[in-house]
Amino acid sequence: MVPQKLRVEYSDNPQRDSVDLVARLDFPNLAFETTKVEFGSVLSDTTRRIPVKITNSSNVDVVYKWMWEADSFKEDANSLASFSQQSKGSKGGVAASSSRAPAPSAELLFDVLPIKGALRPGESEVVVFSFFAFPGVQCQATATCAVEGGPSYMVAMSGESNNIKFAVEPQSFDLGLQPYNRVTERDLVITNNGKVSLSRSGHLE
Repeated sequence: MVPQKLRVEYSDNPQRDSVDLVARLDFPNLAFETTKVEFGSVLSDTTRRIPVKITNSSNVDVVYKWMWEADSFKEDANSLASFSQQSKGSKGGVAASSSRAPAPSAELLFDVLPIKGALRPGESEVVVFSFFAFPGVQCQATATCAVEGGPSYMVAMSGESNNIKFAVEPQSFDLGLQPYNRVTERDLVITNNGKVSLSRSGHLE
């Protein structure tokens, strides 16, 4: 609040008047449900999406857009699976050499939708952050929400890809001879040795 007085003077008149002036300065601001999005372990070649609600907490309209923070993308140097690439030798032979698969850019692994928008005072919107689990990658990046005439907000994201790993014990049952009118039970143990969820179903062949 900025209070001021406007003094009014008249020509050829000794009367003096004043008018009270009050101005209120407001800057556009956003309130985020969270500024840290952790995707955890995601099954390779699939996408996980996490919604985050943002709210215009100011008394003026907010216009925003998302961009990637420069140099914020980081990936574990040992996270990418190496692969073998065969090339022909100078004498027609075949030589095998191994190299590391190149990591995709942050824009291909992470995404934010909608990329821009506008909110009236008190209005809310759900922004969806997504992570594509490129095989063998473990990385993090920062997305910046720039508000026109207001501050910028940074949201840190992290995720890694993993394959399904599980063990079944035992893999065969020998029930031997059993009476026809008796039910025989044995335990089957399925262990999830990986970092991603494992769904299961079974049928007899």
